[in-house]
Amino acid sequence: MKKIALILTIFAITAIVLFPVNEARAQKNVQDSANTYLNDINNKIMALQNQLGEGRIILKDKRIFKNTKVHKIHSYWIGYIKDGSLHDFMIEKIERIEIGNDAQKVIVFNDKNEPIIY
Repeated sequence: MKKIALILTIFAITAIVLFPVNEARAQKNVQDSANTYLNDINNKIMALQNQLGEGRIILKDKRIFKNTKVHKIHSYWIGYIKDGSLHDFMIEKIERIEIGNDAQKVIVFNDKNEPIIY
């Protein structure tokens, strides 16, 4: 009986110790997949900009920033280059990003701030 109690105690302690590690691994895997997705999108945007040229950022308040290049899209903001300087905007303020003359490609963001390229 004492052996069973000892085994159960060891099992319980092991589960308590390992549970946070497994939870942390799961969160890291989710974060890694989100980073991979954003890296793929950023690479695609860089290729489009190299092919089509600069674009413009249209905000929800209808301001327009012309002659811009997206530097990097993060989870809640974007970095962009205008006149050789790096700037940023919160994604929630952006209506769309147009790449190339005559908006050859358009980037919009869904409710989860994920970029969608049209």
